[in-house]
Amino acid sequence: MTYEEKTKTARYLARVFFEYEEGLAISEKPSDLSWSFVYGMAKKHSVTALIYEALRERIKSEAPSELYSDWSRDASIAGARHIAQRAELEILSAQFSENKIPFLPLKGFLIKEFYKNPALREMTDIDIFVGVENLEKIEEILNKRGYTQDMCLEVHDCYKRPPFIEIELHKILHLDIKDYSMSDTAQKGDNTYHRLMTEEDFFIFLLHHAKKHDETGGAGIRTVFDFYLILKSGRFDEKALMPRIKRENLLEFYENLTALIELWFYGKRETPALRDFEIYTVTGGTYGNLENAYLRKTRKKGRFALVMERLFPPYKTMSIRYPVLKKCPILLPIFYVVRIITSVFDGSAKKNAKAVRGASKKQKELEKLAKENESKS
Repeated sequence: MTYEEKTKTARYLARVFFEYEEGLAISEKPSDLSWSFVYGMAKKHSVTALIYEALRERIKSEAPSELYSDWSRDASIAGARHIAQRAELEILSAQFSENKIPFLPLKGFLIKEFYKNPALREMTDIDIFVGVENLEKIEEILNKRGYTQDMCLEVHDCYKRPPFIEIELHKILHLDIKDYSMSDTAQKGDNTYHRLMTEEDFFIFLLHHAKKHDETGGAGIRTVFDFYLILKSGRFDEKALMPRIKRENLLEFYENLTALIELWFYGKRETPALRDFEIYTVTGGTYGNLENAYLRKTRKKGRFALVMERLFPPYKTMSIRYPVLKKCPILLPIFYVVRIITSVFDGSAKKNAKAVRGASKKQKELEKLAKENESKS
């Protein structure tokens, strides 16, 4: 797909999403877009179930039967995952409360409530902020329920249970919000242990999280949909939030995000800068990709600086991958060599080199596209 085809497909998905959420008649698919384009884009950005629900009859009658079958299966899996995740959160909420463990559900489950049909807002894992005080007790609860630890990171520990339940236990809220604690929350209803964020903290946290994905390869179409509904809900006073948005270095991303929302849903005029952000968002997928991440970093630092950063990441990054460095930082040079050798054998060096080349190629293509658009205007 060309960038023109990708952005046109994304804009069609946005129109379908808007019309479905607003209860309007769903627009016909542009004749020059194939159903495979629409399905592929929806799948890449984790909006498969919602777009399928809005277009079900048309997909059944107009799309190839194999594509309809694949799309129907994906939507069914998303629905089953939603039911399983909701049931699991209810069970864990009860067990945490019984064991007097304060917990704060995050992200996906809270965002779902802004959607007309919460089951259609897909999510991969269950995010819960628990701090660090009760990790051993929580691990015991999870082990009894058949979970195994998958990763242990600075922000959260990851646990998995077949077939598709994943949990991220947040020890800190976010890398840019390290001092957040349960004392900043309020209890939900009569349950002392089920906690809630303030509206302001909730909005700022989601913005930080979306910005993190944007910096590492793109926040994706689903994030644009989320924030359209969040802002439209009327629960948040943007004017009151603006000082904190500026103070926490979120303004540039916030302005790009809201400009894209206005372009897709309110007919705002396109600008070269907005077009660039749109392509970056559309080509990144739900969680971004290496090519986009390298493109962003190359623009800021230059290609040589990017290559050096990939070869020799900062101590903080290395200590997460090699925890022994937290106790013996003097071993850092040795682990740089270990990392380089390992990357050659596990294929990550080849993958990174391919992404760097792809970022350079993409930069040239975007520059060419920008010149063509300038000449047209």
